[in-house]
Amino acid sequence: MEGRLKRLEALNKTLNPTHDLSGVFLPVGSPKQFDVMFLAEMPSMNVPKDWVEGQPIPNFAETARDKFWQEMMIKYGVAGSYVTDIVKTRDVPRSPKPDEVTRWLPFLLKEIEIIQPQTLVVLGKRTYEASFRPFHRHAVAPK
Repeated sequence: MEGRLKRLEALNKTLNPTHDLSGVFLPVGSPKQFDVMFLAEMPSMNVPKDWVEGQPIPNFAETARDKFWQEMMIKYGVAGSYVTDIVKTRDVPRSPKPDEVTRWLPFLLKEIEIIQPQTLVVLGKRTYEASFRPFHRHAVAPK
């Protein structure tokens, strides 16, 4: 586990905070687990009120929807799972364009390779249909 965490940390250091967001193990403080990986579409624009300029902006932490979802992660035994976005760049709320998904696909594949989840859960029908399904042949490693 320690080796995977170091590889993931090194990968995430290649991002450009505060514009690009890495994945996180949620809820923060839960023991990390690698069996389930959750995949969202694109970082939200929500910036915590206590955020300090120049610091990375945390992801999946501010909205009531995010908080509810983390409560459900605890309730259903998947707390501590890795949560990431297909596209890593923070932008206005919208669905990412295909070229954005293509640009970030190699990074996502590295995350999947490091985490080695038993289950990959794509969050939301729109995310699955528009941003995951057209690219899934690249995201599924052959056995």
